Amino acid sequence: PDGILKGKICLLTKMAEGDVLSALRILQKLALADYNSLGNIKSLSPVALYIQHHYPPEIQDMQHMADHYLKLGCLGNCAPGQPEFLVALKELQPEMGNVLCILNLLISSKAVVSNRVIECVLSLTKFQCFTISDSTLVQNLVTKHKVNMDKELLARCTKQWGELLRLQHKFVEAAEKLREAKM
Repeated sequence: PDGILKGKICLLTKMAEGDVLSALRILQKLALADYNSLGNIKSLSPVALYIQHHYPPEIQDMQHMADHYLKLGCLGNCAPGQPEFLVALKELQPEMGNVLCILNLLISSKAVVSNRVIECVLSLTKFQCFTISDSTLVQNLVTKHKVNMDKELLARCTKQWGELLRLQHKFVEAAEKLREAKM
């Protein structure tokens, strides 16, 4: 949803850089892709939906993309005042929509979610405590996968959900989640 930073587009595919840049130039000449205000390459929504439906990415490109966005999401395991926070802010801000989109895709799949994905969600939602305090991601994770989750990870996720609800001034729901986390 946020587009892709031009300098990072080759990190998301196994295609040769020349092929990627050539395809990008064609899309730009046809006015099907352009740069947004953040400097990200972005296509028009109908074009993106058409391409996703008729020409879905190859499995290895999807894995490549998921790995990239999982690494980005894990940068969020820091707090203001730490030097890592400024790095996370710089890297995550232009890509937050993409990271959330990929994590939500992984969470909504029918497969059991890996501990790597869960740790990434915990890192990213820690970052969200200091930026946008949105509990949707961790709520989706816990709701859809609590049966298959390790008890310690489930407790950490539920606690994080409670903390985010507290930051949203949803105190009754927050207290309930924080109690659940202690059980």
